[in-house]
Amino acid sequence: MSVLLTISISIAALLLDMPMSLLWAVQQARAVFQQCDLSSNYIVIHYLGAQKELHQLPVFQSLLDTMPGSVHIHFFGPDMPDELDGLSRRVSVQQGNSASWLCADTTALVAEAGSSSAAAATHVLVQQQVAFLGSMQSEACSAAASTSHCHVVPHTAGGVQQEAPMLGGAAAQADMARETYQVPTLQLTFHKGLYHDVIARPNCEIASADLVFGANAGLAAYPSWVPTLQLLSHEGSPPAVFTDYCEEAAVQGMRVMQAVVEGPMLWMPVGINPFRKPLSCQSRDNNLPSFSNAFMFGMAPQAVL
Repeated sequence: MSVLLTISISIAALLLDMPMSLLWAVQQARAVFQQCDLSSNYIVIHYLGAQKELHQLPVFQSLLDTMPGSVHIHFFGPDMPDELDGLSRRVSVQQGNSASWLCADTTALVAEAGSSSAAAATHVLVQQQVAFLGSMQSEACSAAASTSHCHVVPHTAGGVQQEAPMLGGAAAQADMARETYQVPTLQLTFHKGLYHDVIARPNCEIASADLVFGANAGLAAYPSWVPTLQLLSHEGSPPAVFTDYCEEAAVQGMRVMQAVVEGPMLWMPVGINPFRKPLSCQSRDNNLPSFSNAFMFGMAPQAVL
């Protein structure tokens, strides 16, 4: 007689692994590196290698319920759609509407596009995310990469947002600063390109990060991470925390970091992430247990302490 084993999995756990892993990274960085003070009323995060996250933007609103103040996330990635590059939008607690943050069903998007192709579905999904961002009250940044400006400017981790120039101009910056002190606010800004390339653009203004985060990074699989890791190893750089699908990938990623970084570093050893997605995504090239954001590890220049 066969026995059917039913395992109950929370829908929230399936949907929120990205923002909750980010929250756990902030807490771990605070504990290991004494950085990313969770009591700060304004935290800036540079989110690297954004791809799937761009299809799940609404779930990041959960950070408003778990962070004590405002959060500004800068998404970086070479796969960033042109429609998002340079955009910056925000939403506050008092503006939040749970219905407007619901993720769209991919099947419905395919039907709407009139095609079963993944490309058509992705195009419609991107258009919907742009429309979603348009509903968030904020000043828009330049929509073209050629006119976007991205120089890292230090800011006060204690929450003085006026000292952290943001895309959108002085008026938008001052308005955001005032609102930050009144209600928790989530700001999302998008940059197309590899992190080290975007940061190197002349005449750029991006607030320096309290934390750099890369989800399911694959540091050992993609050589393009090397110049980014070297940049993050410079004195004065923020802590950087990464996740990967399985323990072996995380261990190899840690070895890559230790091999390519420069200067004295502090290390966050590989550890399991309690907010990993509870749904296996086993790879075809190995039989290791694999889950989205399964293992976490990181580094920080020793001088940050």
